[in-house]
Amino acid sequence: MSNTNSNVFSNREKYLFTALIAAVLIACLLKLGGLTNYKEIRHLYLEQNRIRSEIEQLDAMLVNEQQLTAGYLETAPDRQRFEKLIPLTNQQPAVIGELEKLFQREPGRLLTMRVNEQYDYGDYSAQNIAIKIGDLSAFPDHLLMQLENFPQLLIIEQFEWQAGDTETGTINLSLNLYYLN
Repeated sequence: MSNTNSNVFSNREKYLFTALIAAVLIACLLKLGGLTNYKEIRHLYLEQNRIRSEIEQLDAMLVNEQQLTAGYLETAPDRQRFEKLIPLTNQQPAVIGELEKLFQREPGRLLTMRVNEQYDYGDYSAQNIAIKIGDLSAFPDHLLMQLENFPQLLIIEQFEWQAGDTETGTINLSLNLYYLN
């Protein structure tokens, strides 16, 4: 009988020990604010996951930015070459001034030079200029060569030569100047 009594006592000790540990855990949870801390730990864990996803997005943006920078650096020499041929829009007054000087250096008299509105096509703009030059004694071959060699991209839309009865001629010229936006 002593053997069964010690068995019961040992089971009783096990239950008491388990109850004591459970009581200590509950006391620790209550004393240390366990449920509140658990909620805060859960909240911090979710916040950490959100921050990690934002960091991944930002890392992807950095990689994309580096690719864009590398692409821009590769095209920079081409862009500089194009800016010489097609200047930026803010250089428009200087370019029109150079064009007017060209017409004044050539034979004949600049009668009118009308600068029309500028049309925006996204990456570039075009501006039409209508020019009338009179008192020309001969066909203006040299002027056409100067326009072909003009440092900026221009396209002659219309060229009209009128030889007059008084041995002087007039040209009406319409051209487009192009600018980068």
